[in-house]
Amino acid sequence: MKTKLKVSEMARFAWINPRTLHYYDEIGLFQPNSKDENGYRYYSLDQLLDLGLILSLKELSMPLKEIQTALQGDAETMRNLLEAKRQTIDEKIQQLTNIKKIIERKAADLRLAAEKTSPFTLKEQPEEYFSLSPRLNGSSIPEMITQAYDLLMVQPYLFSNNEYGFMIRTNKDDTQDIDYVYVRQEEPQGTSFVKPAGCYLTAIYQGDAEGLKQFYQKLKQLIATHQWQIDDYFYERSIHETTLSNEQAYLTEIQVRILSEE
Repeated sequence: MKTKLKVSEMARFAWINPRTLHYYDEIGLFQPNSKDENGYRYYSLDQLLDLGLILSLKELSMPLKEIQTALQGDAETMRNLLEAKRQTIDEKIQQLTNIKKIIERKAADLRLAAEKTSPFTLKEQPEEYFSLSPRLNGSSIPEMITQAYDLLMVQPYLFSNNEYGFMIRTNKDDTQDIDYVYVRQEEPQGTSFVKPAGCYLTAIYQGDAEGLKQFYQKLKQLIATHQWQIDDYFYERSIHETTLSNEQAYLTEIQVRILSEE
């Protein structure tokens, strides 16, 4: 004769809350084996095997609806559900790996900015690859915003979590007249813009947009003083963004390739 277990006893054997068993009963996932004349419900001892399977699948983050399907199906049904869950987990692992890289990059940028003893440094930089917006020179603000956000259609994250920035021709007087918005790519694609490797003058500016214009003038004066020949574009990117009420905490990086040093 099978041993009868009360709800509280079954819950204790399975290390779960009795309310969980009540809920499984309500949705038809796992129900007591018998009920007496007083309405008390009882489980059989061998039902622990079924409950153990349910709890093990739940521990694998399988939704209750899929668990119900698995319990009602055959081995092939179970295999298909487990394969689908494995694929979901693989995608989640990749997503978390990408998020970790973003966090590490942001933290590294801020650490390097904090360690700089001068706002201007010369350093060899590797080749990089960008997705570019259409040419923005002379575009209205709404047009620029539209073109910039079109870049996000093929990107997994918004701008703040991508390496994005602006390209501005170095022969311009108005450094706020942006030529392109770019988003950095991990690998080159057929239409990629190649930012060439070489020696780059890197400048770090802290402050709002108005002060940035004056900072560009200092940067150009430094270039003129050293009689450096420079490449076609300034590459400007934000390395710390904050709210409008705290614009003085903005950190902006500007790079330009030095072609020759006199």
